[in-house]
Amino acid sequence: MNSLKDINILVLGDIMLDRYICGNVSRISPEAPVPVVEVFNEYCNLGGCGNVVRNIRSIGVNCSCLAAVGNDSIGKSITQELNNIGARSMMLEIEGRQSTLKERIVAGHRQIQMLRVDREDLAPVNSTLLLRKLTEYKTENFDAILISDYDKGMINDVILIDSLKSIFPNAFILVDPKPKNIPLYDSVMMITPNEKEFQEIKDRGYLPFVEKHIPYVLETQGRKGMTLHELYTFEQNSENIPTDPVEVFNVSGAGDCVLAVMGVCLSRGIKVLTAAKIANDCAHYVVTQVGTSVISENKFIESVMKHKNDL
Repeated sequence: MNSLKDINILVLGDIMLDRYICGNVSRISPEAPVPVVEVFNEYCNLGGCGNVVRNIRSIGVNCSCLAAVGNDSIGKSITQELNNIGARSMMLEIEGRQSTLKERIVAGHRQIQMLRVDREDLAPVNSTLLLRKLTEYKTENFDAILISDYDKGMINDVILIDSLKSIFPNAFILVDPKPKNIPLYDSVMMITPNEKEFQEIKDRGYLPFVEKHIPYVLETQGRKGMTLHELYTFEQNSENIPTDPVEVFNVSGAGDCVLAVMGVCLSRGIKVLTAAKIANDCAHYVVTQVGTSVISENKFIESVMKHKNDL
């Protein structure tokens, strides 16, 4: 079984900067019927596919990140945040593009979100530029490629998966998809939609495509846990993975945690079902934390040891 420090993962997708403005509310503004937030803290985190990177690095695994940013201060901040956590930045810098920034005003110790302001550019990323960037790293030996699709323009061409398989033939591919982009993910190893997204995949008529072309679906179901579907025998081979009830502080980022942990586990040679159980444990933990939390190396190892008889 591979050790954590020997694993090398590429995360590809839509990256963003999450900025949090934290404060207390004790009065209503005299100018308008809105609460006044007295700010006591501000901080930034990587969001989108960047949060997958955060989880991987927190576990202690080598990680590179390929995403599109603009030639602006937000793009530079994203690159700096990647450097700060020890991830390798492979940013595709596009002149004139607006890097994605999501600013949240949150109040109280539970960080209740009061308002979010988004700045973003949803224009499709030029596939030629993306493939040219990928070929710069063709000598890399990635164990896994994790695609985090937030539908912000990075994933838009069916040629991407074929190109990834050609450039990095030894890496398996896992995808946290947007339902409308399912036809782009022919022959990836696994997709990890949440319950609502999986229903949308069915409603769009994509289930026959998934059954034919994607071996595994790990359907995340919030408080109910997860279901692992082995799709070549769909509904005849589905495994429910329950979770214990907990006080949920923030579900934001749970899907990113699942994608990251599955990538790490499968890169270590852990069986798919056992990997899903470990991912379920880790997601169960992060939703109990205030803010968009990530799984720690200790918590990850604790879950691996819990399932050691099934590795």
